[in-house]
Amino acid sequence: MDKDPLLEQAQGGDADALNEVFRHEWRSIFGLAYAALHDRGDAQDVTQEAFLRALRHLDQFQQRGIPFHAYLATIARNLIRDRWRGLVAATVPLQRIELIEPDDVDTAVIMTDEHAHLRGILARLPEDYQTIIRLRVLEERPTEEVAALMERSPGAVRVLQHRAIVALRAQFGKESQP
Repeated sequence: MDKDPLLEQAQGGDADALNEVFRHEWRSIFGLAYAALHDRGDAQDVTQEAFLRALRHLDQFQQRGIPFHAYLATIARNLIRDRWRGLVAATVPLQRIELIEPDDVDTAVIMTDEHAHLRGILARLPEDYQTIIRLRVLEERPTEEVAALMERSPGAVRVLQHRAIVALRAQFGKESQP
């Protein structure tokens, strides 16, 4: 993987480059935090703290084949885990899934119910399964990027994805039985 020249400029002290790098990554890191915490304010706090920590150690980050996004995502995931440890019993729903924009109110209501149902099924899966489905299926990220984000090998990511989909199918099967 080639080095990111914009990131190199940011590490060299170019404020405009740093602003551009962070602007490029902000939405994705916020989405990761919101998907885990399901609270806009908490997600904003985690995102801001992840960027502050990355900024404090920007000069130490080395581009060695792992994207800067993976570095930021790891920081955010660690912050999220810290928050989860502080909660007694919490359900961690996946991000809101919006596949299409409905044209009428009836369709919107039906889609909202279906999305809530799907989120409920997904929430019953183990955390790793939820994460792999979100990253690989919903966000359509490449295996290598997901491997870096989850700190696993690409082969382990493929196996985990397969197991998560099997578990998801099983959950749907349980729901369809009388």
